[in-house]
Amino acid sequence: MKIIYIKESEENNWKLKFKRLFNKIEECNIEDKKIYILPVCKETKFTKYLTRKISNGLLKKIYNENIENIVLSEVLNTNKLLKNKLYDNNINILNGRFLYKALSYNVLEYIYKYKKDKFNEVTILINDLNNIDIQNIILISTKVKRVNIVTNHIEKFKEIDNYLYNKLGILINISNNKQKSLSKSTIIINYDFPEELINSYVINTNAIIINTYEEIKIRCMRFNGIIINDFILNIPLKHQIKGFKNEIIYESLIYKKDLNEIIKCIVRDDIYVKKIIGTNGIISENELVK
Repeated sequence: MKIIYIKESEENNWKLKFKRLFNKIEECNIEDKKIYILPVCKETKFTKYLTRKISNGLLKKIYNENIENIVLSEVLNTNKLLKNKLYDNNINILNGRFLYKALSYNVLEYIYKYKKDKFNEVTILINDLNNIDIQNIILISTKVKRVNIVTNHIEKFKEIDNYLYNKLGILINISNNKQKSLSKSTIIINYDFPEELINSYVINTNAIIINTYEEIKIRCMRFNGIIINDFILNIPLKHQIKGFKNEIIYESLIYKKDLNEIIKCIVRDDIYVKKIIGTNGIISENELVK
């Protein structure tokens, strides 16, 4: 799967202004990764005109090379005008969510290093099943004493329910009771519930929510739990590119792979969770103990 990496120029001089005048997008390679360098720098103020000009030139190159997935540098990733232009043209910008979902069990392990009720019960929020989701549910079900699936589409989970019970002798609970399903859950993994949907449930006020989907806020005033929205991984230097977020670079290496392949990659590369990030920044070990 071809993925292009896009960053700003490290120049800020007359040469850059000249390149910008003619909308010259340069290319370079770092190992087997192709990098597009836009004629802007981190100090550049993106007007609507400049964004349209730069994105049109970028899209032309992307279409010519049949690219559907890109990685933006940390600077460009903050530019909403540019990102919206790319999204409008059906370009997928990798954002770390695929990696986060694939490594949700690793985040669970990190939490359980500090929790007393080790591997007792986990509740998974999910409506749409893909291959990674199925493999994650099977993996978590073999490691945790009790797994609950909360979904609006119970019928979609009959096959995985039968497989776990008939092949592995594991019983999982599948339900959709908005009053009870999450009221006692201490650890929740959210795979695809948007904020509006998750807030329609009664949630344990001290729950830890591993949120692999878009960022959410629990609106219950009494909620005193933790929402984990991201993580920091140990990633070797060979898989890092200056100016890009390490986790997204690593995601680009394993994007759309089978979970078993991903596990082999993270073992080979000694990838592990160093820190987890919540709404207000890095979550301390003491916060997880409570």
